[in-house]
Amino acid sequence: MTICQQALSDPASTGSDPGLKKLAAAVLGTQALTPQAEAARVQLFARGGWLTDTEATTPVSRSGWAQVDPTWPTMIRYAASDVLDTAALAQQLPPVPPAVLAREHAVQHLCARITHLGALSS
Repeated sequence: MTICQQALSDPASTGSDPGLKKLAAAVLGTQALTPQAEAARVQLFARGGWLTDTEATTPVSRSGWAQVDPTWPTMIRYAASDVLDTAALAQQLPPVPPAVLAREHAVQHLCARITHLGALSS
């Protein structure tokens, strides 16, 4: 069983989520695009003097996510690499068991409702 299947089957068993970039590097090796795209994004933020991890109290002028132009080639590659590595991982990893997939779809449906409708206040 892969770490993805294990995490989906029993989320508590694998600790924190390894994340797409680490998983892509582990499974796809030198074919993974996300590690290089992340490194380029980190360099871009450093050149701009911006922070990656920000808090609610971080001034917008310090947040790389707020300051970077999403149409810059570095950011386009950063966004596209996630999609491309996810597709490549789907080709490499064994299928998720149907019961686990059904559970994940149900949870995603509930989460999507929050995005579209907002959280209900009492």
